[in-house]
Amino acid sequence: MKNDHVSRRTALNGMMGAAVTPYLANAQTSRDGNVDVKEIKRIFIDLDLAEAEASTVNGQLFQLVDSVAGRAVVYRRSATGSEKLYEEVTATALRQADGSSIVGFENDTVSTRLNILSATMRPAMRGIFSSSSDQRLALLDFVAEAAQGGKVIEWGPIDLTFDVVTPAGAVRGLGVPSGSRWVFHPEARLRAIPNSSDRYCILNVLDTTDILIEGCGARLIGDRNDHTDTGGQVGNGLGCGIRGGVNVVVRDLIAEECWGDGFYVGSSASRSYSQDIMLDNVRGLNNARQGLSLISARNMICRESSFSGTGGLLPQSGVDIEPNYNYEYLEAVRFQNVRTSGNSGAGFLIFLSAMNGTSHPVDITVEGLKDDGSTVGIQLGFAGAAGIPGRIRFLNPSVANNVASAIAAPNYQSTGPKVVIDDPLLIDWNRTNGNSNKYHSAISIYAEARSSGTTGLGNIEINRPRYVLNSGTTPYLLNISDERMNSPEPATAIRHIDPVEAPAEKGIFPNAGLTQSSIVQRDQFGTVAHKFSDANESVTGIGYFSRYYIPAVSANRTYMVNNNQPIGWEFEFVVTGVGAGQGRVTFGPGPVLVPFDSTATGFYVYSVTDGSRLRIRKTAPNRYEVIDQIGTWSVGS
Repeated sequence: MKNDHVSRRTALNGMMGAAVTPYLANAQTSRDGNVDVKEIKRIFIDLDLAEAEASTVNGQLFQLVDSVAGRAVVYRRSATGSEKLYEEVTATALRQADGSSIVGFENDTVSTRLNILSATMRPAMRGIFSSSSDQRLALLDFVAEAAQGGKVIEWGPIDLTFDVVTPAGAVRGLGVPSGSRWVFHPEARLRAIPNSSDRYCILNVLDTTDILIEGCGARLIGDRNDHTDTGGQVGNGLGCGIRGGVNVVVRDLIAEECWGDGFYVGSSASRSYSQDIMLDNVRGLNNARQGLSLISARNMICRESSFSGTGGLLPQSGVDIEPNYNYEYLEAVRFQNVRTSGNSGAGFLIFLSAMNGTSHPVDITVEGLKDDGSTVGIQLGFAGAAGIPGRIRFLNPSVANNVASAIAAPNYQSTGPKVVIDDPLLIDWNRTNGNSNKYHSAISIYAEARSSGTTGLGNIEINRPRYVLNSGTTPYLLNISDERMNSPEPATAIRHIDPVEAPAEKGIFPNAGLTQSSIVQRDQFGTVAHKFSDANESVTGIGYFSRYYIPAVSANRTYMVNNNQPIGWEFEFVVTGVGAGQGRVTFGPGPVLVPFDSTATGFYVYSVTDGSRLRIRKTAPNRYEVIDQIGTWSVGS
């Protein structure tokens, strides 16, 4: 079997806990052309192949059953013999030596199909074939019958178009009943009839439970290119919608060209969350609003999936985690190795303002995210006073080639969940070469003048970032700025810890309104560094760095520390050469440098020893202290 035509099934216990049942452990399904839509007319039990061929005309399908071995082989008669098409197995043959159950296997001669005789159903058995005509009513009856009978649906290479707007009861599109087990063919297509509605759903899991959908590369195709209305920013033109679903697994399914979202996981009128949800290797392609919207979930995992090319209706993100109400949940939510690319909004967006004041702590972990070419790689947003408990954690994200910032946190206020971003790799952001601190720095935590609220920005920690700028420009590595006009509080609990790689002479910008805030900058590698020129310079006029290199100067040069740093800021001066003059570090009138006598007018310190270092921490509004000194430093005035 070729990998692109195989649906792999593995035991789910251990991935999501006992809540998810291992429905079809270790089973495999192979492609079989058009056999699915043809009914087998002749069945021979315990006969030799030659005897069965003698009773069958050329071109006819027949089945040869071995009742002892528990196998049934399907052949097509030909003039020269018979072509073996596939092999089915009975319940007897599905028992291993230890009595445990298996479903299917493959050997050197034949790929065994997932078809336990009467345990499966196919659309052709109920007169449903590929068609551009609406067959929704027949499909609803068909899937209900299969679920009620506990049968697996093998869809085959079928191409169906149906009404996704008109509700049947409360369900639009093809409702997925509780207990459904569906296996698609890689060439299966389910298409939405073009419409003008801002609400539709192709596959609809609404308040149903215990569902397994094996997509095998099948496609749900929306009407984005043929939609006859321009509204729907808050509508749900969905490929696969899961609302109030419990114990739902969707694998290897593609949702594309939807007017709204490719995939959607959220609440329903009767349940304020979906629970025990797995999205495994799903793909959202070229949808108008989102690749995936996550609104409310408890115990959800999305892994090895991709969401790309989103654009047309705001927010236009690959993944958007955005609850609608504060009674909803984001509990035990995990993303593993998700890829986003080319989205007109963010690759990965988390916007939590609707949860303000919730009693449900947020718990989101995103591991191994990769974004390429979205407008922003990762975007975080929350504005509120009552706050949201919990934590959001990104582990080893990699974002590249973003139009604007790699990571942006517009109006993310300090009462939001704690955000920790560990080991991010940020490559070639600001592809437009813009010069806005807010929009074009590598990481930007900011509030615009029109932003709401007065709570200070913050509660964000960035650990060991790598900034790789192969080409282009950036205003700063980290921008922290607040332009709100309603007297906001200072930023708090912002940490930028130990960058391991950074472009030369690109620092950190906290604006004047943030200078007394709790911003912690640590840089044990001295990565965020600036080399002074052979001219007078201001320390804060070029941004905040952790290390400043003093070159060999041709005459006496003054490097002024303008006392704009927040308390707790540490920085270091390093002499990198000896010239004809002195590189003088001065603090101006007012501030003192301890233990040096810095009360004299025009006080400065300098060293004429190559390699000398002076590490300083700001401990009070007008006080700096030397915390480490290497080499000889002298005082002048």
